[in-house]
Amino acid sequence: MLSYAGQRLVDLGVAEGMQYDEMRQVLRKHFVGLLERRERAFRESGPMDRIDAGLVASGHANAKAALAGKGSLDIMDENDNDLMRRLIETYDLPVSAGSPQYDLLRREFYKAYRDYSAEVLRRNEALESYEFVVPSVETQPAPSTPKSAGNTLGDVAESFLAENKIANNPALRTEQQKRSNLDLLIEVLGPETDIASIGYPEAQRVREVVQSYPKNRSKNRHTRDLSLAELERVLPALLEAGACERLSVLTMNTYLQAFSSLFEWARKRGHVDQNYFSGATIRQSRSSKPAPYKKFNVDQIQLMIHELHTDEKRLIRKKFQKWATFLGIYTGARLNEICQIELQDIKKVEGIWCIDLNDNGEYKSLKTEASRRVVPIHSQLLELGFQHYVREVHSAGHTRLFPELAYSPKHGWGREQSRWFNDRFLVQLGLKDKGVVFHSLRGTLSTMLLRANVEPSLVKWIVGHEHTDVTQKHYNEGYTVVQKMEAIERVKYQLPK
Repeated sequence: MLSYAGQRLVDLGVAEGMQYDEMRQVLRKHFVGLLERRERAFRESGPMDRIDAGLVASGHANAKAALAGKGSLDIMDENDNDLMRRLIETYDLPVSAGSPQYDLLRREFYKAYRDYSAEVLRRNEALESYEFVVPSVETQPAPSTPKSAGNTLGDVAESFLAENKIANNPALRTEQQKRSNLDLLIEVLGPETDIASIGYPEAQRVREVVQSYPKNRSKNRHTRDLSLAELERVLPALLEAGACERLSVLTMNTYLQAFSSLFEWARKRGHVDQNYFSGATIRQSRSSKPAPYKKFNVDQIQLMIHELHTDEKRLIRKKFQKWATFLGIYTGARLNEICQIELQDIKKVEGIWCIDLNDNGEYKSLKTEASRRVVPIHSQLLELGFQHYVREVHSAGHTRLFPELAYSPKHGWGREQSRWFNDRFLVQLGLKDKGVVFHSLRGTLSTMLLRANVEPSLVKWIVGHEHTDVTQKHYNEGYTVVQKMEAIERVKYQLPK
């Protein structure tokens, strides 16, 4: 007589040993059930809100990354081992952790979740619009000026680039930029599309894509392997998590101007009737810019340092709360940059103890290329006991500076520290105010450095701001660690005795 677990396997069509096809049956049954529940929720409550849709999109991106060996799924902050354990227990599967079948089942789970989440997003998006089918009325087409037939967008773009290269003899970088811009146009509309069929609706669609297009798509590990359709689904979640950022308005207009140049060239040669990209550039509204973060004054920073060192109000319950805040005060680094630091990132450079802020490692990311930098550790930070804390973490066998912090696909590493600092620490110290958050420490250090007569370009290298000066932007080794250390040491506070 079969046991209950054995009977469950027979009911599901899964024999002992768990063959590949049997795994697929289980996963299909599992995710069909999830999809049916999601569909009921759609019928009862309508589309998902922005947060839920972002979580599903983030899970979809994580599943694709996991299949490529670049991360894990981590649905709703539950790690993959817990997900697999729960799946195996739910269906009484004869699969043991660490076995080849376990690895195969996990990979199939990634595939199934990838396709399930894509279907959820598709159905959710379908609820955002209505389709009305209206019978067409057959009419005699009006005579029109004949155009060159059969000219595909891809072929016309190649002819345009070739003629420009001969006529203008542009530098290689300019030619590559034009080609890169037009590649996006072709990706949106399709290389085989008859260019004569492209009208206002298609031009508007392209403009919308450009306005939401991410910066450094081909270089960012979160976006480089995604198709355009996949990118559009997951982009809101990636932007929310700080894993990428949109193009600047200047760069958006570079794309749109390239498209306009192509279609104007095509119009003059009779390939199209009208240039629908003419005048499509974007004006930046001043009112649309977010309000700047407020900065702390010296007295407020002194109050923070005193409380962090003495803990008089008993606000510090975990050590990362103290040391992450101290690092914010003395380095001006972004919250996620601080919270993702690994012990190997703390090293001596030119004989000076520094923190190497980088994205080398699992679940590490930087906002911009300028964020990758080496920052000397302030002498007051050492005096406050930072090295002792580092040795303590190392002795405990950890590899990360703040091992208690958990990673969230949506919020990165800094969510818990942000909540404590903004909602408890500032409130209890009487410093809570609109526009004052952890990020305010970054602006505070920049201001203090400038007031200490540190060169603005050096300040940018210390805090990781983008460089507008071309020379500084392309020669990022312009300042030595010694110069950075001398600059940082100009900002000092009164330490508690």
